[in-house]
Amino acid sequence: MLSRLAPKKSVTLRTVKRIIFSGAILLAAASVIASCANAQDIKNCGTQELCGAICVDLPSDTENCGACGVVCSGADACVAGKCTAQCPGGETVCADAKGRSACINTKSDNANCGACGKSCKTGEACVSGICSAPCSGKTICTRDGGVSYCTDPKTDNANCGACGKACKATEACVMGACVGSCTPDQSLCPGGDGGGAFCANLQTDNANCGMCGQPCGKLEACVAGACTSQCAPPQQLCTPEAGAAYCASTITDNANCGACGVSCPQNKPVCSGGVCTDGQKISAMLCGASQQSWIVDVQTKLLATNAFTAVDVVNCGSATPTLAQMQGYQSILAFSDSGFQNAATLGDNLADFVAGGGYAVVAVFANASVPLSGKWSSQGYNLINPAGQDQPTESGALKILDLSSPLVAGVSTLTATAGYKSTGSATNGGIVVAQWGSGAPLIVRGVKNNRNRAEINFYPPSSGARNDFWVGDGATIMKNALTYR
Repeated sequence: MLSRLAPKKSVTLRTVKRIIFSGAILLAAASVIASCANAQDIKNCGTQELCGAICVDLPSDTENCGACGVVCSGADACVAGKCTAQCPGGETVCADAKGRSACINTKSDNANCGACGKSCKTGEACVSGICSAPCSGKTICTRDGGVSYCTDPKTDNANCGACGKACKATEACVMGACVGSCTPDQSLCPGGDGGGAFCANLQTDNANCGMCGQPCGKLEACVAGACTSQCAPPQQLCTPEAGAAYCASTITDNANCGACGVSCPQNKPVCSGGVCTDGQKISAMLCGASQQSWIVDVQTKLLATNAFTAVDVVNCGSATPTLAQMQGYQSILAFSDSGFQNAATLGDNLADFVAGGGYAVVAVFANASVPLSGKWSSQGYNLINPAGQDQPTESGALKILDLSSPLVAGVSTLTATAGYKSTGSATNGGIVVAQWGSGAPLIVRGVKNNRNRAEINFYPPSSGARNDFWVGDGATIMKNALTYR
């Protein structure tokens, strides 16, 4: 019995050794696989940390605050890796989408608009703590998750011309169209973090100040291509809770009306003189270097359109309004005949007025043979090249090139025995909206400092001032240009 069992026992021992050896290999392989899996998990977490089997953001996760397993209690939020009941920058502790406490900006969060748990409806966006539709001067778009937001389809690369219409990586959205080039006052900057290229004014863009990708600090604004903590008076440096500081005219800025951060409500969306108004009427200054009776004729015609709270006259042939005086108005119409008292200073002030949020319209001869100079010329504010003048009879029918433009609303005719006009063509990215019967530009639109602008190519006084001046819808054209936004 023993002699027969001994060999079998030896075989069993060898088999056991094989099993043990194979098991060791399997355990080692499993360890390697687990190690690789953990390494892959860590890699997939990116800037987050791996806690157990999930990736977490230790600076803000209330269940892993500062370190894995550290849970914030009660209504505390995790801020910079520490549990706290206080949020920075005016934010409020609210429940996030996962039901955890988080610091929320109730001025802009659609799910907590004005207060925790107060959600905006589909089609609305949270603007200054109020669910608003529409956005002030912008368009509401809705993400796939149902969250609405305000955007400007004239400049938004992700919603160019319409919500969801994205430009290519090499294009930028300019006036609602994806293009490969920008207006003369802007530069095409390459997109970062996978985003598309975009147009930026390197003179005023806080995120691209002086050069693409060069941001200003939180308490700075980009002025003339340099980051500064000072704004040109009477502008103020506004510092939002989120984002970079910027210069704003609290006299005319709808988002900073009367003071930084005071946004005009939906029922009074237009800031005039530092006060929110219903926007149905605006205040305007006539800066005419011409006979006083001719300037008064323009004033009378504009007031008759019932679109203005006031139309005040300044004879710019004998006086030059200061920037502070200009900023008491929403729009300015500048035209000339005999010559401005100081074309350079007036050009500087008008350029600063537009840069600060105002709207200026230039007409003959200020865009013809007696032009503005200073910053208005050097910084490319002209939309019509002031090459000279002519005055042939204009008796033909107007040629409307863009019937959808508000600049031609109510406009059907304009004739003149002496059709005074600039001989120059559209410049600085200007687009001709309407032409005289002869084919010469009549109304030109453009964009400057991300704001719409318009310029008109006729002499503002009507046949009521002199019988060879314009007859027809000249007052409507001037009104449309002054209220163009």
